Amino acid sequence: MINRFEQQNHAPLQVAQESYDPAFLLDTLLARMHLKADVELAKKLKMNERLLSKIRDRRLQISGSMLMLMQEATGISIGELRVMLKDRRRTSRMAGVLKPAPARK
Repeated sequence: MINRFEQQNHAPLQVAQESYDPAFLLDTLLARMHLKADVELAKKLKMNERLLSKIRDRRLQISGSMLMLMQEATGISIGELRVMLKDRRRTSRMAGVLKPAPARK
């Protein structure tokens, strides 16, 4: 089964349901940081609580820049955060970063 998510540029993204689990990551961060609610987690991560709500509801994918914020706030490595997220992609791209143009021949 495949779910659709929206990236920040509102382009549809397909992610296998059994692999990607943002709620598990957020719940794990709450437990490790001894927090009780997403509101507290949002403050610690310096994010808007609506953003976390969209992530938890799978309406927004966690970007590379969000993983960096989580790493800075928690001290947990990005690799470990991606394992908690059950992210099986080989690379993670930062939102707003352009790919280099192909070299001209």
